[in-house]
Amino acid sequence: RGLAAHDEPANYDLAGYVQQATIHRGRDREVQSGGQTPFNPGRLSLLLENDDFRFTPDYQTNPPYSNWDVGLMVQVRAYAMALGNLVSWWDFENAAYDSYGANNLTNNNGVSYSALGPNIVALSAQFARASSQFLSIVANSTLNMSGSYFTIGAWVNLADKTGAQMIAAKWDNVGNSAEYRLYYTATTDSFSFTVSPNGITVTNTVAATTDGSPAALVWHFVVAWYDGSNLYIQVDNNTIDTLTYSGGVFNGTSPFLIGAKGTVADPTNLLNGSIDSL
Repeated sequence: RGLAAHDEPANYDLAGYVQQATIHRGRDREVQSGGQTPFNPGRLSLLLENDDFRFTPDYQTNPPYSNWDVGLMVQVRAYAMALGNLVSWWDFENAAYDSYGANNLTNNNGVSYSALGPNIVALSAQFARASSQFLSIVANSTLNMSGSYFTIGAWVNLADKTGAQMIAAKWDNVGNSAEYRLYYTATTDSFSFTVSPNGITVTNTVAATTDGSPAALVWHFVVAWYDGSNLYIQVDNNTIDTLTYSGGVFNGTSPFLIGAKGTVADPTNLLNGSIDSL
């Protein structure tokens, strides 16, 4: 999960957090290791009773993963993300810091972090529309998706379904610098994904309408991507909605915002709800 730019399909390594590990040493009793232990791409390292052991999780199957190494069997309940040309990953475990790249965000007007999460990580970012809360970073080359195929995804919990509410956007259409945005809109009662080829045209939109409207106060995983020929969006691993489009993505100067679009001085379409693991 996160924001990734990629030029072609690839075999992806993983990174993420271990929620719980069950360790079996021979015929000894199992030992439970709780908490969240970060692991690096491709391999995981845990420390147990002064023994440093490593194993490579089989990430071709679903959790719990298991493998053998130096006489240990390790079962891990974890979540992970693909690292194929990953740009950024905001898991909100450390406020607005980028857990993978260098795109640390500025907290505008008091976005909070609480345990209201989708049982994947401990904390999620909480946005209150009434307080104009959002996260931001100035434009930079890593967040410009011009000439790139790219994917963006996040867990989202809408407190209400009023108007248009941004999940993430690099989109200042007032300043003719619209690039891309992932959002909910009451117009179609759906999560939607829009890109602009020139900073002005704002009609290239694919909406996740096939499987009906999303419920408020429920966590949804929303992922959208562009492959040079089509725009795609999928919600909760259901039907993929598609729009034929090959016009590319404008390379503009709009800041990257989470929970709003526009500029830091004039944010619009603010989110009322929560976001996790973008």
